[in-house]
Amino acid sequence: MVYPGRIIGQLIEFVAAPGLNNMVKISEDMTYTWLQGNLQFEFWGKRKTAKFSKECLNKGKYFGKEVIIATGRDISDRKKNDEALLAAKVKAEASEKLKSAFWRICRMRFVLL
Repeated sequence: MVYPGRIIGQLIEFVAAPGLNNMVKISEDMTYTWLQGNLQFEFWGKRKTAKFSKECLNKGKYFGKEVIIATGRDISDRKKNDEALLAAKVKAEASEKLKSAFWRICRMRFVLL
């Protein structure tokens, strides 16, 4: 588990979940932040309770040095809800297709009688 205060000066790989982030893209995002200012992105992190977070990168100063300050917000529950909503939508669409097919068959049978 990563604890606040123990990550100052660490590379982003220190808090990244291995193999779950595009580290090249994140490096590009950090360069963009350094040059342009602020940026938000989603990130898989190492934590006991939260695996997915919304990260904000901001250029700032820390003890007089120019730094990038990264803050994260746990969005694991939101991601789970999004997945459940998508699964429910797919299931509802499949049910609607089945219902439509059933009624088409019933109409065809009625016409044949």
